[in-house]
Formats: sequence, C-alpha cells, structure tokens
Amino acid sequence: MPARKNHVILNGEECKECSRCNTIKPLCEFHKDGGHTWDGLVTACKDCIKEDRQLNPRTRAVRAWGNLNKRVANGEKTYASRGIKIAISREDFLTWYQENSFPHCIVDRIDNELDYSLGNIQMLTLTQHNYKRRLDRLAAAGVKEPDGHRYCFGCESLLPVGAFGRKRSAISTINPLGLRHECKACTKSKRNKRR
Repeated sequence: MPARKNHVILNGEECKECSRCNTIKPLCEFHKDGGHTWDGLVTACKDCIKEDRQLNPRTRAVRAWGNLNKRVANGEKTYASRGIKIAISREDFLTWYQENSFPHCIVDRIDNELDYSLGNIQMLTLTQHNYKRRLDRLAAAGVKEPDGHRYCFGCESLLPVGAFGRKRSAISTINPLGLRHECKACTKSKRNKRR
C-alpha cells in the first residue's frame, strides 16, 4: 500500500497527489474505495485508472467477448435465422484476442456463413472490415464491378465512378478516391427525407 499522503489546500479546494501521475488534483478526481484507506479514496486519480483499463489487454478482450455475445443475441434476424452461433469458449476467445489484438481492431468472421470459432475469426482494421463487408454484399447480390464503375446499394445499379460522392474519411489504400457506397442522387434523397 502506498505511503499516506496528506491532503493539501489549493485555491481554496482540498486536493491530494495521485500515486501514479504525481499530479495534485481535487478530491472529486478520485474514486471512493469503500473505507479501505485513511481518507476513503483510491490513491490513483480517475484519469490514471481509466488509462490503465483501456490499455489492459484482458479488459479489452472481455469487452470484445461481451460485444460479440450481444451481437449474436440481438441480431436474431441475421444470426439466428442462419443458425450462426458462438462455437468458442470464453477463455479460448480471451486468450486468442489478447494474442492477436491491436489498437482499434475488429473481430470478423472469415466466412460469414459459419459460426464464430477459432478457425473462422480474424482481426481487421475498420477500413479492411468495411471493404470486406462491401465485397460480401456485392457477392450476395451477384454483382461484379467493371473498371470505372461502382455499384450503388441505394438504387441497386452499376454507375460510372463519377456518379458517386467522395468522403475524406473513407480515403484509404483500398478506396483511394474515398467513394461513398451510394451514388450522389441516393445520398441527396436520403438527406431530403431526414428534413
């Protein structure tokens, strides 16, 4: 247990020093600990504890496991109707996730018609996931995009690339022009419906 650090008064407010970042902060910046310390407060500030939780691979793995279960349980139309379930134990998933994860990764099934199992899951970036999702949707629709054309999911037709708007955040090595999934006309009609 860290040594006792007395509170100090700064600008008329009672403060204490964080045991991790050594910054003096107001008492409201510390969680209560249930009476286990002399002042009833945790020794590390809320920011340091939050940072520890975000960087902890086990915490991220547990969160990913919960999200995976919610996705399968709440996606009755898409998952249950196709018989897709989680065919992996919690501990096996947590171990796999901690070994394979990277910042901002997404758990994705390699074959979308099979269960979540160790041999059928992979880690992707958001850009890779969106690209794979587009290819899966095109394959399901039986569409092949010829050079210079793109399929619009709004009006379900092949159009020249110039008919699509661009989005800076969509620019990547996979989508160098940053083209949207829907043509300009479909995007405009969606905007008008929202108003």
